[in-house]
Amino acid sequence: MKIKIFGLLAFLLLITSATAKAQFNTNNDAYRWGYSMGLVARGQSNIVNKNYYQAYELFREAYNDYNSKDAAAWLGIMYELGMYVDADRSKAKQYYEWASSSNGMASGALYRIRTSGYWEATEETRNWFVNNYNAMMQAQFNNMTPNYGSGSSFGNNNSSSSSSRTCPSCGGTGKCKGCGGQGKYWEEVGRFTGHSHEKLVDCPICGGTTRCGTCRGKGSI
Repeated sequence: MKIKIFGLLAFLLLITSATAKAQFNTNNDAYRWGYSMGLVARGQSNIVNKNYYQAYELFREAYNDYNSKDAAAWLGIMYELGMYVDADRSKAKQYYEWASSSNGMASGALYRIRTSGYWEATEETRNWFVNNYNAMMQAQFNNMTPNYGSGSSFGNNNSSSSSSRTCPSCGGTGKCKGCGGQGKYWEEVGRFTGHSHEKLVDCPICGGTTRCGTCRGKGSI
């Protein structure tokens, strides 16, 4: 009887230990994911503030240490636009391709490259990207969709034309420069399963609105 009880206790201890180990691994994975997301979020904040060196270091840590595909997509942006690093289209594309299976910005960048080419690594384009991204983040932060019609809460629509100027991001067109005002693009999916097909998805820059995020589609600011 003592042997049976001892055997049962040993079995229960083994099960408890295995369960605890599995729980530890799950919690550790959750911690690593959360920490990597924190690094990416801090990197994005530095992008908005044009602290490109700090952003690069944060994205690189999230990518190298935690295999973050979100960080890889941002590294692709930085290499394409020459943010802190020298512009390198080959490296940018490599990062985009690695991240594209689960990151909309990366898959959207690959579609843009295939259909209209790379962005120019100029100060003007960098400023356009930062302004557009900042506007999109502000809209999400306020938990609202920008109102492009009259009475927009983003500015005084009664201002005179003399006080406005052409939007530097869209050049006065009011259209999203990321998708050319299309709002959507075809994304290739299933490449790694052998069942490749295209899926229509919203542009990650304008969220499918087709409008410039800086001027909210007005063409002037």
